[in-house]
Amino acid sequence: MVLMIFLFAFGSGAYAKSFSDTENHWAKYSVDFVTDNGYFVGTSASTFSPKSNITRGQFVTVLARLEKVDTSYYNYSAFEDVKPGCYYTAAITWAYQNGIVYGTDSSHFSPDSPITREQICFIINNYLSLGTTAVMGSDDHGRDGIYADDNEIFDNFKESVYQMQSLGYMVGNNGYFRPKSNMTRAEGAVIISRLCGMFYEVFVPPVTPPNPDVGTMNYLGYYRLTCYCAGCNSPRGSRDTSSGAFATPGDYGTIAVSPALYEMYGAGTVLYIDGVGFRKIQDKHGNTEKVIDVYVSNDTTCKCWSHPFSGKSAKVYIVR
Repeated sequence: MVLMIFLFAFGSGAYAKSFSDTENHWAKYSVDFVTDNGYFVGTSASTFSPKSNITRGQFVTVLARLEKVDTSYYNYSAFEDVKPGCYYTAAITWAYQNGIVYGTDSSHFSPDSPITREQICFIINNYLSLGTTAVMGSDDHGRDGIYADDNEIFDNFKESVYQMQSLGYMVGNNGYFRPKSNMTRAEGAVIISRLCGMFYEVFVPPVTPPNPDVGTMNYLGYYRLTCYCAGCNSPRGSRDTSSGAFATPGDYGTIAVSPALYEMYGAGTVLYIDGVGFRKIQDKHGNTEKVIDVYVSNDTTCKCWSHPFSGKSAKVYIVR
């Protein structure tokens, strides 16, 4: 049995910024990305329908577009229910011939059936095994371990489900994976974005921070946290920062960000880190773009790598 994911709405194209139903949606950035790149289009000139289910045929079409397949080589059908001339026919034939998908039985593909979360994992895993153009993720994007509903995952799909978890392409929520749930267009947009290396994670509309003296906060991204202290600075014991101020711990204390982020927002910009609190950009580090280094202590003997913040991944907001 095989499966398929994602939704590609067929109709007149529309840029994501005009979609009235995704402006404050959690997947907004991913929707912007996949529509601006032509992998998905809107269900109308002004809507994306993020809650609608994705069918098997729709997903394969998206995947073929992502892979830039020349579908003129596959304009025939391998299944009785995939008729010649349908929008998904060539894409399904390509995916079937390359071992990415299989039929729901020996002669049917069920192209109009919704795809489930466990099914998408199986298909993506097959797709990646071909050495495709997808950008590989990493387990920095989050792991849930063994899911609480592991016994509900079809045995043939378990390896794929946990492979997708380890790569960060598909993860669960609160320890559950919901393997039998149908995929939505929004979820499909997020996964396709991640296959392209764009881990936008979650879009969060402006929110009121837990400090009444602060204005509003806008979601900046999902970052991995590391820690440093006076004992980690060079020369040992130095607390100098790129901004010329001393590094300080605690609320509104110092954080070090990537050079690109430092140049973009500047010293003194306040960020709110979920689970950590308010911190101020005063320094820059040599790590990757998606890392924030939190100054935790003035003690030159501190073991900052054992700090509870270190290694944690967290949502980060910029305070306006």
